[in-house]
Amino acid sequence: MLHNQVADGSLPYKYWPSRGSQSHADNAIRRFLGSLAMFRLAELRRSSALLEAARRNLQYSLDRYFRPTTEGCGVIVERTGAKLGAAAVAGLAILAHPAREEFSEQLAMLSKAIESLANPELGFRTFFFPRSRDGDNWNFYSGEALLFWAESVRQGLPHAPSVERCTAAFQRCRARHRQKRNPAFVPWHTQACASLYATTGRQEFADFAFEISDWLLPMQQWDDGLPPDLAGRFYNPRRPDFGPPHAASTGAYLEGLADAFALARATGNHAHAARYERALARGLRSLRQLQFRGDEDTFYIFRKQRVLGALRTEVYDNSIRIDSAAHALLAAVKILQPLKFPSLQPTSIRDVYTKVPSSQAASDSG
Repeated sequence: MLHNQVADGSLPYKYWPSRGSQSHADNAIRRFLGSLAMFRLAELRRSSALLEAARRNLQYSLDRYFRPTTEGCGVIVERTGAKLGAAAVAGLAILAHPAREEFSEQLAMLSKAIESLANPELGFRTFFFPRSRDGDNWNFYSGEALLFWAESVRQGLPHAPSVERCTAAFQRCRARHRQKRNPAFVPWHTQACASLYATTGRQEFADFAFEISDWLLPMQQWDDGLPPDLAGRFYNPRRPDFGPPHAASTGAYLEGLADAFALARATGNHAHAARYERALARGLRSLRQLQFRGDEDTFYIFRKQRVLGALRTEVYDNSIRIDSAAHALLAAVKILQPLKFPSLQPTSIRDVYTKVPSSQAASDSG
């Protein structure tokens, strides 16, 4: 990320290593994820350089996408419209800034905008405009919005919704997911449940985090006769409608599983903890297979500095996207610095890094 940041604070959304050029594609949600990941890593490392890079990146994205509305809301506007998810992830990025008062006006307006899309039947509507797209990407955007609400409550924002309002939205989203399950729903809602549990201690949040994480786990490919470098990714070949395998997807699922693991360990749920620890280790192995790490990965690339540390989309697709790096970073930070649950014994899960099973060991253990 740092090697690709330019003077205005921006980072490329998508880069083609073999061509040595950037794509003209764009996506605001994924750009704000980059800011969020850099803020979290800056906190972990206590790095002023990273913090300043994250601030400049956030400022760039807000300048580019943030627009006030006549209703006093603030939305993130792209060519395709204004999405609930973009407002929520932009809000999460601001929340991660240790000096977030710099963006307090935008944060308050984003909060008001997200509130305006809360819906008693759907949990959340998904588009500010165009209204014709309302309902699209519900599995993603409802979780992003609920996580923003949960973090607003946990961090004590003055314009945060009540716990009861969060709970009502959670219960509606839970009911809709149970009617038609989708893996895109899982990582964002798992994180929201962990955050709400940290605030309230209500068992229904922990129970649902475990329920949806358990449902997701069979999608992680391991003993499927795959080539070894594909093991650990998340993909269901019997349900291609759930989406193709992708580094960004694996990273996002690991974010949710890291919170589920921390929650299971903190509540003494050892069976779930062991299950999620194994999934995290396998997923981290998959991401390491996709990372440009040295000469053996970059011998054919003439702009090596631009790709070192980045993640390929798949072993057979070397295109790089900012959200692949961002989700992987966010998952790694959660592993190294797990969410704390007041009145419960916190636990470190650093040892996940050293517990990556070999293919044979995994086969022996089942």
